[in-house]
Amino acid sequence: NAAQPSEQLLFDGWLLRHCPGKARRARSVNAIADGRVELQAKIDHCREFYARAGLPCLFRITPFSRPTGLDEVLARQGFVAEDETRVMTLALGGALLPARLPLREIGIDEFARQAGELRGSSAQQVAAHAARLTVSSPLLRARRLAVTEGGRIVAVGQSVQEFDLVGLYDIVTAKGERNRGLATALTTELLRRAWEDRAAIAYLQVAADNIAARN
Repeated sequence: NAAQPSEQLLFDGWLLRHCPGKARRARSVNAIADGRVELQAKIDHCREFYARAGLPCLFRITPFSRPTGLDEVLARQGFVAEDETRVMTLALGGALLPARLPLREIGIDEFARQAGELRGSSAQQVAAHAARLTVSSPLLRARRLAVTEGGRIVAVGQSVQEFDLVGLYDIVTAKGERNRGLATALTTELLRRAWEDRAAIAYLQVAADNIAARN
């Protein structure tokens, strides 16, 4: 719910997301239910669907993907596992101190633009990111913070809270400013504000080989 694009269709228990942005979770098959259509026909439908969308056919495999054994079936058909991702969680407490860095909240368009510049994203990816954030449910509490130094933004990050769960997304630091603790301070402040908003559990979806972000 925290990062769903408007470009998605439900097909027989599978959620086919087809946003042209950078995030793979927004342009892949999320196999969330068994459905009734024969499995091979469903896979063939997905191949055709993403070909029409001009996107690669990606499947997001989790421990909850349905039907069970889907990963093995895809492997036999030539799909290759890549980009292993971890979902990390943290129980929040009240010991987090306010950040001492110059932070300010920014809007969706500025956030997408700044995050895109820090990442080196294309104009299409920036536009898709902004569009995805715009269609988020107004019942979710989102905060978007930027760290500024010398009149320029050197790091950005956002949190999205749904009841007592809060997710961290798009934590990005300028290349020349990394390893200074900016992302740590930014993340800590996002979690501190979420705790004040009665969040109890934080989560982060992160690439398994991104050791710095995991730390």
